[in-house]
Amino acid sequence: MVASTASVTTDQSVPAAGETSSLEYRPEIDGLRAVAVIPVVLFHLGIVGIPGGYLGVDVFFVISGFLITSILKRELIAGNFSFRAFWARRIRRILPPLLAMTAATLIVTFGFAYKLDRPEIGAQAAAALASVANIYFWRVSGDYWGSRAESSPLLHTWSLSVEEQFYLLFPVLLWLVFRYDPRRLPQAVLLVIGISVPLFLWGSSAHPAASFYLPATRAWELAAGCFLAAAQPAPRARSPIRAGLALAGLGAVVASYLLLPRPGGAVIGTVVGASFIIAFGRYGLCNTLLANRPMVHLGAISYSLYLWHWPVLVFADYFRLGGSKAILLAPIYALALLSYYLVEKSTRRRPGIMPAIAAAYLVVLLGSVALSQADPFYDTSGFDEALWIPNDCNPHLPDDRPRNSVFATTKTVRRPVPPDAYRRGGLIFGDGDARPEIVLLGDSHASMWSETIVRISTRHRKKISVWAMDGVSPFMEIPLEKRPGESELSADEQYDYYSAVLESIRAWKPRLVIISAVWMRKTESEVEDLLTFLESHSANTLLIEQPPVLEYRDRNVMQHLAYLGIEPEDTRQHYLPIDQLEKCLEGRRLVKRLADRFARVGYVPTWDVFARDSQALVLDGRKVVYLDEDHLLFFGTELAAPRLEQAILDSLQNGALVPQ
Repeated sequence: MVASTASVTTDQSVPAAGETSSLEYRPEIDGLRAVAVIPVVLFHLGIVGIPGGYLGVDVFFVISGFLITSILKRELIAGNFSFRAFWARRIRRILPPLLAMTAATLIVTFGFAYKLDRPEIGAQAAAALASVANIYFWRVSGDYWGSRAESSPLLHTWSLSVEEQFYLLFPVLLWLVFRYDPRRLPQAVLLVIGISVPLFLWGSSAHPAASFYLPATRAWELAAGCFLAAAQPAPRARSPIRAGLALAGLGAVVASYLLLPRPGGAVIGTVVGASFIIAFGRYGLCNTLLANRPMVHLGAISYSLYLWHWPVLVFADYFRLGGSKAILLAPIYALALLSYYLVEKSTRRRPGIMPAIAAAYLVVLLGSVALSQADPFYDTSGFDEALWIPNDCNPHLPDDRPRNSVFATTKTVRRPVPPDAYRRGGLIFGDGDARPEIVLLGDSHASMWSETIVRISTRHRKKISVWAMDGVSPFMEIPLEKRPGESELSADEQYDYYSAVLESIRAWKPRLVIISAVWMRKTESEVEDLLTFLESHSANTLLIEQPPVLEYRDRNVMQHLAYLGIEPEDTRQHYLPIDQLEKCLEGRRLVKRLADRFARVGYVPTWDVFARDSQALVLDGRKVVYLDEDHLLFFGTELAAPRLEQAILDSLQNGALVPQ
């Protein structure tokens, strides 16, 4: 999983000549920045024990809202507020480090990256520079915790875009309120919070990806900090109660890092905790913990640390540099220091540097656009046509998002999908009005096998229903409860999908249920509810082994073979190393344990069709076997078709009676 944190793009220190006088410096706020950025970096490093480390984004949004509003409020009261000056400060503060990091990312990509990845990274860079990265990743990557997001070196710029979109409108609101009635400022900010919080709570369940990325469902976090500044009274004397509230706030923030693996309503506690620290943290133990020199130092460089840490981690994984990720802390810290001292500090207080920033922006933006339009394909004319024939119940298909490079040089054949198929019988193949005798159930791996299994079934005049959905596990807790949706499903859609699966099987009592899944990611306890249900409502169940997994996630195998310089030959096979071999083998062992444990469950061994020692068959003559690292093309599934057909016929002919 990946996560990112919002930038902290506001200074507390003395501005350049001609700028508004700055706020009183509060070292504990720099320390709070460190409290936000450290868990994010450790979380991305894969450190166990901080599943909510991504929540630094929420803490940083609160800090940003407080500091920005404090400065704007002071300028408005003094009568010297200027939209031009405000946005010029933002540009000097944000753009130079962002440009340096983006330029470095583009250079590495152009010089060393796989060709098909270059246009996408160029598009990411252009979106980041245009402050629409959040919208880009929402539309293109979808699930923030998906593998595609994890491999995006500029994913973290989504939070910068949320801030900039917020600050395009919020200063206008402040200016209007001060123009007509400054006393109404706290109420105006509360109105923003009152609109945004319900949107966030609804969106977290109904549309989690949109809720994560879009400013309307993030505005309340920034506005929480804005409210602190808008309603801020004069500093009070030391108080044990105030010091205790600040410490409680710090405890709430830390607890959220330890206890919240996914966003949801409980994030409100994180935001309230950060607000308590800002409001009451001038004195006491919380101040002592946050205002020490190491924390203040890390907080001061937090923007650069944030900017550089994610592309370093992504490229280290991308180029398979190996070793412990912890050793990457040194180069990340070094890059952050260089960025802070050579870029941030040298540009943010120099009004005369704007033309240079504009020129650099134009150069990097043009480079981003050029890379996004670069030829993405290797010559694969020597390979036979690659077919991907999925049968998927996803109600949001056909997918109108930009195509993932996984499908490059692959012909996708997709039958029309009724919009209500996911809650009304699935995709049914076969003639007549009789109930389906066979049910295929699973995630994208079931979709992968579906065409071969459908052809086997219809060849033997067996009606079949396919319940397959990319990114959605076939396994559920029974009795069902409404939970956050997987992949692109809302909570309601997922509940309807699972309910329809169970009701259909209960009504049809099929002679055979076939399940395909990514077994290396499953546990016995996770699958037992469904298998127990099937023991009572179907005659037999077949589990299909998962094929070996290749290295390089989300990469088109045909294009990867061309990248490696492998030329197809009619009588020659090519193998590539199997990735995560032990996990794959544990998935095989799980399938066998389940077949031993449940009386009506069998399995179809397919591993040996593709595996040879620690390598997997990827090219047979001129025919490519795999689509990407773990999905077989139609040709690949056909290699196992004889074995699948025999297992299906044996189950139908020799199976026990359907339980009544």
